[in-house]
Amino acid sequence: MDKIDILTENKSSFSTFVVDGVIYGLVSGTVMFISLAALTLLSGGALGATLERFSGGSVSSPVLGLAGHLGVSAIYGALFGALIWLLKSYLASREILSWLAGVLYAAVLLLVAQLLILPTISIGAIPTWQWVTAHGVYGLMLGGLFARKIS
Repeated sequence: MDKIDILTENKSSFSTFVVDGVIYGLVSGTVMFISLAALTLLSGGALGATLERFSGGSVSSPVLGLAGHLGVSAIYGALFGALIWLLKSYLASREILSWLAGVLYAAVLLLVAQLLILPTISIGAIPTWQWVTAHGVYGLMLGGLFARKIS
């Protein structure tokens, strides 16, 4: 049982799924960051420079980059929670589908980022293979956490 479920009476309500999505998005975003950090370090890159790319705007810092990344991860997690709530009766019978839904969702996020967001900020300097891997990790974590919730 999730800790958040202790606080809510209706464990399958829309709002519970959205709140769980915020929490799961933060967890998944943290794991995504750790995987991206490992890939950056293994390929000889500078971790601080990678984080600064996430900060955008005129002021860049690794702390702002990490905070921005986690904030976006939480928002995307909440949206995924809402989507899972709509599909929970279908996904509950097949746990693997929640995992796959997470990966598909992350692929859509990656595509949107590549087309709309990356052209406007310097984050595009991250190699594509690292970007794809990190989003895959995010999707697997997010889908896996919800698979556990609805099974």
